[in-house]
Amino acid sequence: HTRSVVVTGVQTCALPTSIIKTIQLKKNHLKAICKVDNNILNVISFNSVDTIIGTYLKNHKNKKFNLAGRLSLNEWNGRRELQLLLDDLSLFNN
Repeated sequence: HTRSVVVTGVQTCALPTSIIKTIQLKKNHLKAICKVDNNILNVISFNSVDTIIGTYLKNHKNKKFNLAGRLSLNEWNGRRELQLLLDDLSLFNN
């Protein structure tokens, strides 16, 4: 079975995904390393440490999520990676 991702003019997408690891960045931000099929996607959630979204990202074991946000190209130290700037999430129900 295949999954499709729809990207609109405002670059929003929803991806059913598993979270491998969540890392706190600075004081208020979270980075989730996610697995979508066999691909890894970095997800950045700004100002979310003490929010409901942050709680879900930090307590992700044995759960799958629908993630919604804006795709962005992260260029740092000569590396280019696609990342998702997270706007919202929900639990994924099969």
